[in-house]
Amino acid sequence: MLGLMLPLLACHSASGDDLGQAVQAAIRKVEPSIVRLRVIGGEQSIDGDAVQSLVTTGIVISADGEILTSQFALEGNPEAVLVEDQFGKRTNATIVATDSVRRIVLLKAKEGLWTPVVADENAVVEVGQWSIALGRFYAAESSSVSVGIISALNRIHGMAIQTDAKVSPVNYGGPLVSLNGTIAGILVPLSPRGGGSATSGIEWYDSGIGFAIPLKDALASAQKLRSGQNLKPGRIGIRLVPAGVFDADVIVERVSPGSPAAQAGLLKGDRILAIDGQAIERGSVLMEILARHYVGDSVILKIQRGQTEIMPAIELVEALPPVSQGYLGLLPIRLSKQTESPSAPADVGKKDAAQDSDLSKEDSDSVSLIVVNGSPTAAQVVPAGIEVLAVNAVSTTSLAKLEVAVDELVLGSVTKLEYRVSRETKTETAEVVAGSRPERVISLSDAVLEQIQKSQPASGVKSAVLGVADTNGDPAHKPAASATVNGVARREFNFEERGRCVVLSGSGSSSVLPGIILLLSAAKTSEEDVARRWGPVLKSHCLSVAIPQNPESSRLTTDDIPLIMATIRALVAGGGADLQRVVVVADRPQAAMAWQCTFGGPSTIRGIALQDGWFSSSEIQGVEGAGHSVLLLDTTLGAQAKALRELSHKSLTDAGFWAPLPPASDETDHPGETSENRAVRCIADWSLLIRSF
Repeated sequence: MLGLMLPLLACHSASGDDLGQAVQAAIRKVEPSIVRLRVIGGEQSIDGDAVQSLVTTGIVISADGEILTSQFALEGNPEAVLVEDQFGKRTNATIVATDSVRRIVLLKAKEGLWTPVVADENAVVEVGQWSIALGRFYAAESSSVSVGIISALNRIHGMAIQTDAKVSPVNYGGPLVSLNGTIAGILVPLSPRGGGSATSGIEWYDSGIGFAIPLKDALASAQKLRSGQNLKPGRIGIRLVPAGVFDADVIVERVSPGSPAAQAGLLKGDRILAIDGQAIERGSVLMEILARHYVGDSVILKIQRGQTEIMPAIELVEALPPVSQGYLGLLPIRLSKQTESPSAPADVGKKDAAQDSDLSKEDSDSVSLIVVNGSPTAAQVVPAGIEVLAVNAVSTTSLAKLEVAVDELVLGSVTKLEYRVSRETKTETAEVVAGSRPERVISLSDAVLEQIQKSQPASGVKSAVLGVADTNGDPAHKPAASATVNGVARREFNFEERGRCVVLSGSGSSSVLPGIILLLSAAKTSEEDVARRWGPVLKSHCLSVAIPQNPESSRLTTDDIPLIMATIRALVAGGGADLQRVVVVADRPQAAMAWQCTFGGPSTIRGIALQDGWFSSSEIQGVEGAGHSVLLLDTTLGAQAKALRELSHKSLTDAGFWAPLPPASDETDHPGETSENRAVRCIADWSLLIRSF
């Protein structure tokens, strides 16, 4: 690495021969303020495996023993934190408070003599200047050193400095130092995709992508943390209309009842022009700015409503009031529609409403829906297949209009449905009391599954044959010739250096676009075993099961997220897919990957099925779960495991996720199933129910 950096030395008034001496001088200047930390107990894990203790780094910021470190090693409630100064003397420290936005923690050592860092208020950090990443791991009296340059500023919601120095977990909490010996920032694991948890970004260690919170910002955070109050992400309570990457209109699609936005008077359809005086041209810019703010911070929005502009002040809160959204148990099925120019991979992520426009008949007066067994609508003896003409006297000639009509339903409200049985002409009515989303995954009845299979495309529209790919000439996305064995069709996509993906689907043509099940933990499972497990539900539930494999055919990590996204794009282009039914299935080692795929950036993934383990509250914190679902299948015995699952379930529900439990053994219509088959059927049913409302 150093050989590649030598040409840059002229920018820093140093020669190649002087670099080593300059680095050593800079290290000597800051080493007295660097400490070694050992964290005992807590919820720490590496690659999904629990660990009993972790060693990491901290920076002393006061002579009283105040220390800043990364949140990485302090997940959960550690039993003890031990601090070693540069002479190896060890003492206990307590956690004062945590900044969950910038991922730093303030500690207080109980005793000892400490040398605080000296902040240079006049120091300027520039792209291209040398940077030194320091950490304490093997010994308290010496540092682990990595040298690179500052490669970018204002990364990760504008909060972080980026360096190409190799940053490992031993460096987290340590300083990023300039060549003159001033501390530029505190190293923390952050993901370039944003979002995530205290450990998000650890997968980038030693990759040439490392991040540091500027020292000035870290010290400002420490000043707030001294009160003992944790700093948490603030929430405003709005959902924006999905837009293209270059769409300049930032429109409010939904305002959560009782949220700060609702209390400030924001309405659906408002256009957001600016926040705190900064013009907003894309929704992603607005969300990045909000992501830097804490609970209790106030922001001023500039809103255009018709010909009027208003500027409400909004104070952010930790949690939004729970919304008791009414649930009817109606399931739309997206039908295929063959066109002359199939959607290209770049179309993934555009408005789902536009993709659902072909759900009802062309020039029709209704929307075709499936009635979920055991739902409030089914309780009114409404048959499995209906065409809805109106909801509460509001005509529903398209799915988009139907969604608007039911969007404001609340728990307990009475909904009048005007419908007719599929392929009949007589109009019926039913009054349905909106209930809650089911607490357990409903085991879909044979009648419902048969009705899904009977779904027909719009009148006069040809049915697309699934499995016949049209990739617009992109060889990287062109599948190998398909083959069918025992009713299971197999395709393989090659993504060159990213890897490949095997896709299993039900054989034959279908009018229903399939959902996508991405198996993140199948690297060591044979295709035959996957086909045996999933074969029975591929056709009945209209599914394509994808098995991504990296070039090494090893366990997938967050480095393989581009492979997952490429797989989704290829499947959408190669025959189509229902983008409201894209889910990932993971084991605990892939939990962080599943979370990052779903919430680390723009994504069409709607659900995560975790076969073992759970998500920590810190991972869930700050994530807007509305429109997403998490299915926890773990049934590990033991009081601690049960308590952690229950805590995870509560945190998911509080964040707005639909987090159903698996069906009870006596609630299934398939007695005698093995636990393995029961789990597969549960995931298949859940993947359909995600779409219901």
